[in-house]
Amino acid sequence: MAFLHQEPSGFYAPLEYFSAAPGTYVKGQLLHFVSGKLAALSAVTSTTPPWVCEDNVTIAATPESGALGIVGGDVVGVTRIDTDSTFQTTLSVAIAALAIGQKLSVTADGLQVNATAGTFEVQAFDDTAIGSKVTGRFNVDGVNN
Repeated sequence: MAFLHQEPSGFYAPLEYFSAAPGTYVKGQLLHFVSGKLAALSAVTSTTPPWVCEDNVTIAATPESGALGIVGGDVVGVTRIDTDSTFQTTLSVAIAALAIGQKLSVTADGLQVNATAGTFEVQAFDDTAIGSKVTGRFNVDGVNN
């Protein structure tokens, strides 16, 4: 399960569009910038990835030119992660001692959380088994409301 974005106000944060590195991205996947382009995470991260992918898209290694020579298909719509937003995802491992307030890391694929200490603060969870739903928010720049 990917990260599902929820806003406390009921309104959604605006979408932003950036060029992305070649690859396949899924809605709810956490992304970061590498060499000036959005990219998937390549390792478990204990820091807050700044972007959530808002679409399922594949970026080709060589984009095709569209009308008027404009290169198309190389951008991804994303939402910026902030301290007010909550996210729901799943556990990639069983965490028997999982507790409200515990801070977890994002997995290397950017789709789940694991037991390593990180910046995803748990606010609720269904169970402690692999695949269980967990809701929380990210600590952004050392701040959590």
